[in-house]
Amino acid sequence: MTPQAIIQQAIATHGRPLWVSTIPMSIRQAVAPEEIEKMLVTASTNPEIAKSDDIIVQTMLEWSSEHLFEHITHHDLAKKLGTTSMHARGLINRHPERFRKLQRGWWEVRDPKSDRGVK
Repeated sequence: MTPQAIIQQAIATHGRPLWVSTIPMSIRQAVAPEEIEKMLVTASTNPEIAKSDDIIVQTMLEWSSEHLFEHITHHDLAKKLGTTSMHARGLINRHPERFRKLQRGWWEVRDPKSDRGVK
């Protein structure tokens, strides 16, 4: 398999932010940066490869409704959603009704409807 084919397969499998962590530096250096950028642009226009934020948020909402009162970290959420830790932390911060901070780095999955009923 050529280095270009290996990189293209990694981009298709893992998406834009994660593909770099799966490919050794020697293979990445064998391909011109301009060529890699073309592959990334092509992959981002392909709807099957690029996960939109709406899909990730919907997946997070479904997952959180099935895992109420679990204690998680943003790394756990990132693995479950197939996204980066930074993106998972942003989702947690954007949805304070779903996640209650327990201590540094730990959140509890909450249900906003049942929380409103208790008050």
